[in-house]
Amino acid sequence: MTVLNKQKVGLFGGTFDPVHDGHVAVARHVLAYCDIQYILFIPAPHPPHKKITSASFTQRVDMLNLALQGEQQMRVSLIENEYPGLSYTVRTIKELKQRRHDVEYYLIIGADSLVDLPQWYKAKELIALVHLIVAGRDKVAMPAVEKTITSFHIPYISCATGNKWVLKNGNTIQYLSDLEWPVSSSELRRQLAQGKRPTMISPAVYRYIVENKLYLHTGSS
Repeated sequence: MTVLNKQKVGLFGGTFDPVHDGHVAVARHVLAYCDIQYILFIPAPHPPHKKITSASFTQRVDMLNLALQGEQQMRVSLIENEYPGLSYTVRTIKELKQRRHDVEYYLIIGADSLVDLPQWYKAKELIALVHLIVAGRDKVAMPAVEKTITSFHIPYISCATGNKWVLKNGNTIQYLSDLEWPVSSSELRRQLAQGKRPTMISPAVYRYIVENKLYLHTGSS
């Protein structure tokens, strides 16, 4: 199968602790504007950047399944629960590419994660493996995005069509300046711990949180 005929699949990783409407809104925008066939939500059992999550992996998966009900182009993948150790993104993408040679993968991240990307495990190898779709994030301006991309020291061409870079190997980095990552899970955990009902959490997910007494006590991370 040629590259032109390959299926395009978005990868949306994270702790999803908890999943919220902002996650779903980002996924919908990517599906609408980035020629992606469907998106895999990949919850991390053991995220490298967090020692512990507030909800268990099983609970976070349950909430994801509730949040994505009716979303025909969004699926939950448990691939990172299939191997031991920390949930490194580069490891997950390698495994996905080994399983499916007929797919082009597009990693969806926030602009804040892009700025931090040089600190990720095997960052340059990751960039060589996958396309990147970057959503705007508070206080991360375009110059910071451009500076980060150039810091990788990977040859690229800035496209005339806008905020898009094509790497020498054909992979792309696309910055969606019209899309903002609207809220953080940490802020929603704080609201829940204070007994508030966050508007950015779906009714089904909120019922699950209440029934399972989640986020009654939570840190700021």
